[in-house]
This record gives sequence, C-alpha cells and structure tokens, in this order.
Amino acid sequence: MKFKGLTIIGIICIGIILWINFVDFKFEEIKQIEGKGQKFEYLIEGLCLSYVSGYMFWLLNVFWVEKREKKFILPLIAQYVRGIVANNHSIIHCLKKDWNLSSDYFPDKDEFKILLEDVNPKDRAPFYYQKENWIYLFRNRQRSTVDSIDKLLLSGRHLDDHLRSILLQIRDSLYLKEDYAFNSDEFNEVNLVRYQTVFIKYFELIKSLKDYYNKNLKPHFRLT
Repeated sequence: MKFKGLTIIGIICIGIILWINFVDFKFEEIKQIEGKGQKFEYLIEGLCLSYVSGYMFWLLNVFWVEKREKKFILPLIAQYVRGIVANNHSIIHCLKKDWNLSSDYFPDKDEFKILLEDVNPKDRAPFYYQKENWIYLFRNRQRSTVDSIDKLLLSGRHLDDHLRSILLQIRDSLYLKEDYAFNSDEFNEVNLVRYQTVFIKYFELIKSLKDYYNKNLKPHFRLT
C-alpha cells in the first residue's frame, strides 16, 4: 500500500512537470495569479522535481533493498514461526496421546480441563523423551520457544506489527515464565488443572500464530 501510494503521487508529479513544460496552457492565463504565474510554475515544478528525486532515491535505496532482504529473510522467519507452532503443538499430541493428531486441532476450554486432569507431571511423558517426565517436556519446549522468539524479534523491520504483537504476547505469557508453576523448581502439583487458564490462553496465542503463518508465511516456507 505504501509503495502504491507513493508511486501514484510520483506519476502525478511527473505529469505536472510534463504539463508545465510541454502544454501551452500556463498559470499566467489565470487572472487571479496574473503576473506571478511563472514564479508559481517554478515553485510547483521544483516541488514535483524534489518529490520525484526523493521517490527514486527511496525506490532504489530502500524499497528494492528491503525487497531483496525479504527474499532471503522471510523463509527464515517462516521456518522459525512454523517451528514454534510445531514445538508447542507437540504438547497437545502428548496430552491427547495421539501421534497422528491434526496440526489444526486445538482443544477447547472444557477439553483442556479433562486432558490436564489426567496428567501427573512426574509421570513419564508419551512420545517425546520417553525416559523423562512431563516437567522435562514442558521445560524443554519452554526454552526452545523462548529462544526462537528472541531470534525472531531480532529480525527488526522484517516483522510486521501483527506478528510482533503475537510473539511478544507469547513471550510474556505466564506459561513461559521460568519461575512460574510447572516451570519452577518447586513445582509439585498432582495434576495441571490448577493451571488450565494459563494453558488455554497460551495455546490460543499459539493458534493465532499458526493462523498468521498460514495466511502470511506459508508461501515463503522452504525446506533447507
């Protein structure tokens, strides 16, 4: 939208410059500015030339540079975002005890409560790290998610406001706090129902991230 708007203004400015220099009609012929028409033409032409020069500088040194950068950076961003979603969705696989669970599936509030009731954090987790317990799984996914988000946030201007907002909300969630609940060294709960609201809000954000990926980043993803 920015490119389109600036380009339209640039075309209008070029049109005005051509009109001033090649069309017989002049500002001198307008009675209200009689005697000052030539100065007015110089002013308008100067402003238009300045805009066109600025536009060309922006086009060559900003727009095309960012476009080339995005060609290489967007696939990397897509890879990290996809990894965050898959990394966290693996926990739902474990909660459901379903290896073939669709990546589009996310439990609703009631189902989360039922699933969390069945988890004893000190029991071994299914599928991943089978010699380790649920606490190990949660902490492992926590660390990798935080690391990936921190790397993404370093991408700066290549993250749009929407993606940055989702990432920051995930990064600041209670679910990822190192010293909170099942991520703390003092955690000794019999099950996770007490933290169902934390789980629900967190995975709502993960779903939002997945929706963003499908809409904006999926076409850029490529296996390396």
